[in-house]
Amino acid sequence: MLAAAGRHADAIEPMRGAWEEEAKRWERAVLLMAGQDIRTVTQVGIRWDAALSLAAQTPRPNTRATALAADVILSGKGLLQEMLARRQAWILTAKDPAIKKAFALVQEYNADVARRNLSEAELRAQGLASPDNQRLATHAALAAEALENELAKGAVDAGDVRAAVGLTQVAAALVKGTALVEFARYRAIRFDPAKPVNRIGDWHYLAVVVRGGAAAGVADASLVPLGPAKDIEDAVGAFRKAVGRPDSPKDEIDRTGSALARLIWQPIAAELGPCRKVYLSPDGTLAFVSFAALPSQPAGHFLIDDFDLAMVATGRDLLRAGKVSDEPALVIGDPDFGKADPASPKPALPRPMQPGNPDAPLLAARAAAVSFQQLPWARREAQSVMELLQAAKLKPALLTGAAATEAAVQSARHPSMLHLATHGYFLPDPEAQAELAEPAGAEARGVGGLRPINQEPPLTRRETNLWQKLQLQGPMQRSGIALAGANLTIADHSRAGGNDGLLTADEIMRMDLLGTRLVVISACESGLGDVSSGEGVYGLRRAFVVAGVHHLVMSLWSVDDKAAVTVMGDLYRNLAAGMPPERALLAGQRQFIASQREARQYPHPFLWSAFIASGIGTGLDQK
Repeated sequence: MLAAAGRHADAIEPMRGAWEEEAKRWERAVLLMAGQDIRTVTQVGIRWDAALSLAAQTPRPNTRATALAADVILSGKGLLQEMLARRQAWILTAKDPAIKKAFALVQEYNADVARRNLSEAELRAQGLASPDNQRLATHAALAAEALENELAKGAVDAGDVRAAVGLTQVAAALVKGTALVEFARYRAIRFDPAKPVNRIGDWHYLAVVVRGGAAAGVADASLVPLGPAKDIEDAVGAFRKAVGRPDSPKDEIDRTGSALARLIWQPIAAELGPCRKVYLSPDGTLAFVSFAALPSQPAGHFLIDDFDLAMVATGRDLLRAGKVSDEPALVIGDPDFGKADPASPKPALPRPMQPGNPDAPLLAARAAAVSFQQLPWARREAQSVMELLQAAKLKPALLTGAAATEAAVQSARHPSMLHLATHGYFLPDPEAQAELAEPAGAEARGVGGLRPINQEPPLTRRETNLWQKLQLQGPMQRSGIALAGANLTIADHSRAGGNDGLLTADEIMRMDLLGTRLVVISACESGLGDVSSGEGVYGLRRAFVVAGVHHLVMSLWSVDDKAAVTVMGDLYRNLAAGMPPERALLAGQRQFIASQREARQYPHPFLWSAFIASGIGTGLDQK
């Protein structure tokens, strides 16, 4: 009512009180949710939209409006992910054997559900169905949910609650010359008394810039409205298309990058002042932007030339710490995916797709439709990483070829570091994006590395058997890592589920990686997933964080196999020299850029900027 009357400043404190009450109820509800529920809930509530809309519409400068936006984002962003991670940590560290047994049963039930869903998908592709299969899958899902409810209640009863984090606490963690940029995507609320109906408007973005070095108890921050989400997300798509292909001309990268920078960076840069170390906490599709590759001056330069940039899931992560595991490191490289034989005696299933039929399945169910190609440089990369970790006395184990199995990775218990040099994949929601990304080259790591085997008749991207194998159970099943035997599963030569060579994000999320300092996913598109406003990326990023990993290095598009070896080598040499992971990656990318410029070559962002680092603590500060 106050906002509708034009009294925005007077509405701030009542809005803050409303948000705080709702946040408390919401947090307790999340704590009590079963795992399946917590993985599917994607909204932080209408108060998120209302509070951020009020802050953005209050005439600036207004320190209370800025503090409201900052506190709402810092307390609500990534809440589901954090609660799930805290519950996972409570389970993994529990002494009660009954808790361990219940968790093991949940994993068994979930694996049974996944296997039955995959089997049902294959039947549906043939126009068939199995009521018994559906009934048993439902019973397994209900059993898992009941057990997870008990585990959730146990975590609450054990006092698993988090300390409140807001603008004041985060500002105190930032040293002089350092800033945090918190992005938020929200639905703009129209506080208009003349239009009580349909007052929820379009999606928008805003940012809160928090600068370090202020006096104790004082927060130096600015609120920066960025405008309609559609304009920003269109610009993100154009820039990603340009930097994500090796043949994109420099002019296209400059044009699309400059257009995006005008929308999301220049308004923020004006508020950074002397800060050159910047933590970015993106929201929405901004999570898929390589900010380091945005153009700068002089011509041919990038933001990485001017700023130290690193990602955090939320500004709360700057305050997080934790005990680092001292277990041996694990290096996985160049798995033997197996050969998918197009001449398999397995009968081909009928093609269900008919032109103009929107109800037809999205996939053509034929065996041996696609395969993961071997990566000639991945084994060399893994061996190089192994040698560097040995020199750092981290006692690494190396698994390549047929030994690089899903079971071997899942059985690892909180290795100090985990390096994965293989294919990664993310399959978009078919209702949102029916086509897979175009391949970036014959030696790309990821979905871009999938190649049709049967060419008669030609397969479209929508006609891949891989869709069938992962069957749209959600983003945590549609993203993963390819390991030994993956092609055999895809081609129906071995049964999906269990040790099938396709390590999904959902399976990673249930691993014990508590205290693992660093996971490097040297694979294509490992940073992709489905986005939820206020809740981050559902995919491999989320999975490894929930499993307990402190720092992640991942990629945003198909990675050039040879260039990855160079960047990864520099990364590990910098780690061995004592750099935190975020600085180690930055230094490695800068070394690659410098070598290209020294050779009088354009340092094409495709070759170096796909990799991004995300983690906890103030890793940009040199200790």
